[in-house]
Amino acid sequence: MQPKHHRAEIAYRLIPAYQGKGPITEVTRYAFNEIKLHSIEANVNQANQASITLLEKTGFVREGYFKQNFYYNGKILVSAIYSI
Repeated sequence: MQPKHHRAEIAYRLIPAYQGKGPITEVTRYAFNEIKLHSIEANVNQANQASITLLEKTGFVREGYFKQNFYYNGKILVSAIYSI
């Protein structure tokens, strides 16, 4: 969280039992209505289409990319930055 800027980053890993049940919508609703955030960002591997679909369905929009910024499992990946 960046309280001074009313901004936070969301991170998630959904187990199958919760997929499609709206937990991300609930988290964003809480963040805006209760914590009074201005925006939320998500940093996602550009190849993770399931996560991108979830973010876009929830109202997040792509703001840009970080090229080759994340090392995972022997590979350097590109991150897509989304916000709502």
